Amino acid sequence: MLKKNLGILFLAICLILTTVPTTLGAQNTITVNPTSGTDAQTAINNAINSVASGATSSNPGYVLLGTGTYQISAPIILKSNVVLKGAGDSTIIYATGSVCNSEGSPAYVFGSGVSNVEVSNLQFKSAATGPSDGGHGDYRNCIKLTSSTNSKVHDILFTRYLYGDGVRISRSSGIEVYNCRMKSSGHDGVAFLSGTKDSRMYNCYVEVQTNTGVRIDNCANIEVDHNTFTGSAGSGWCCVELENTLTNVNVHHNIMHDYKGSSSSAGVGNWNAKGSINVHDNVMWNVSPYIEVGSGTNILGPSDHSVENWVAKGYGYGSIGNSLTAVTETKETEVATTNDQTIVNDNTVTETSSAVTETASEQEVEAGNVSNATGIVIDNRLREASPNTVYQDKVYIDIGGRPGVGRYRDLLLFDLSEYNDAENITNATLSLYWYYPDGRERPEDAVVEIYRPAVAWDPENVTWNSRDDGVHWTHPGGDWFDMNNISQGDAPYATITLNGSDIPDNRYYELNVTDLVKEYVNGEYENTGFLIKTRTENADYVAFYSSEVEDEKKRPMLNIEEKAVV
Repeated sequence: MLKKNLGILFLAICLILTTVPTTLGAQNTITVNPTSGTDAQTAINNAINSVASGATSSNPGYVLLGTGTYQISAPIILKSNVVLKGAGDSTIIYATGSVCNSEGSPAYVFGSGVSNVEVSNLQFKSAATGPSDGGHGDYRNCIKLTSSTNSKVHDILFTRYLYGDGVRISRSSGIEVYNCRMKSSGHDGVAFLSGTKDSRMYNCYVEVQTNTGVRIDNCANIEVDHNTFTGSAGSGWCCVELENTLTNVNVHHNIMHDYKGSSSSAGVGNWNAKGSINVHDNVMWNVSPYIEVGSGTNILGPSDHSVENWVAKGYGYGSIGNSLTAVTETKETEVATTNDQTIVNDNTVTETSSAVTETASEQEVEAGNVSNATGIVIDNRLREASPNTVYQDKVYIDIGGRPGVGRYRDLLLFDLSEYNDAENITNATLSLYWYYPDGRERPEDAVVEIYRPAVAWDPENVTWNSRDDGVHWTHPGGDWFDMNNISQGDAPYATITLNGSDIPDNRYYELNVTDLVKEYVNGEYENTGFLIKTRTENADYVAFYSSEVEDEKKRPMLNIEEKAVV
């Protein structure tokens, strides 16, 4: 009997410890770990209630969910001033068909009359095996906010065949949905309904399933921008659905491509929509009809069907923080169509390298009394999100990390064959012309670092995964040595910090690479160039001009100073 009681006591202590505050004495953060069973919502709701009691908008409570599956049998109920945050795709909210069947429990995560809530870094899964499996009309949504204000839903993966909408918002204001991926999840990817206002959906990837990617019905001041919509399931009818009375709806800089619905395959669909509707600066191909309602100029049916290329130009999911070239349109080739829309032939789209013009004296890098500026051989981008794509002809090189997209690194190679005496080199400076993100601060500092590539790489074939055709890097993203000759080490040959609060001022920034250049020239190591990355690669994305930019005074330069001949 004593052993049995001790066992029960031990189990009770373990369950309590899974939800204790992460800092003793501080009740504003509680971690809930997954356990067996189907009632994970009980522990999560208890934690939410606990941190909400003393939370404010300036000092919110946090409920953190760890890696694992949380199987629920009833909704998770949100409270004001509480952040519900997982560990990313590895934190799974799982529900069966019996969950959420009524007005009182319409979603897996539900907030009514709440403010200043945030739900992020989760994955939603269900027991459904098809698009019509267990649907319950307005119920069984993943996240629903009603009569709520100033809240955020972001960085969430909605998987295939969820029962209802990904995010359903009604009678609310100040709601942001961003950095989400919706993989044929259900009825609507996102729905703004019933008087919702002052809200935005951006930087999301949506595969349409059953109805539409985003629905806007009887709303005001709604912005849908920089998303990518597609879908080949043969269900649904449009990428963006505009419905009933709308005021100041703005749909722009989205990509809508290769969508095949059932009753229609429209880009922007019209369901009795009226009011002030702006549909402009979107790119669409292989959708039909393109736009049924709204006014504006769009790029329709371009010959370039590369999503990656359009993202680099500032359109679609992944483009925020990556709009590296300005897009201009030539009026002479516009063709007027119905619905106050304009088709812009893609041949009229031109890339502008820079919006800032400076004098040569402001752009030149002084290299001392005796200097030799070498000509660059090549530069290549390495992009984690496109790990097998070769990038060697862009007008920019970029480094850092972008949440929800991935990491960026670069390789540069200069010809050093004319130098044969390392002792004669007094200084070597790598100069990079920083110009992006234009006019905007960044969440984190970008600490730029230079390393020595471990092996030679082929500019015609180098990618995030491979250094040559059929030859993989040992470490995806490139193999390197640091200044202490440690493989994948963290002691860079050179570094500079671009503060997150700094705005690009369109000029060169210099890194002292003297030691590495001298090691190449004296033959200690083969000249494999420079590998450039940021230290944390997290929300610190920046871009410099590459050797492909037309203005040679903005290209990367390596200036080498030598002792004067006496």
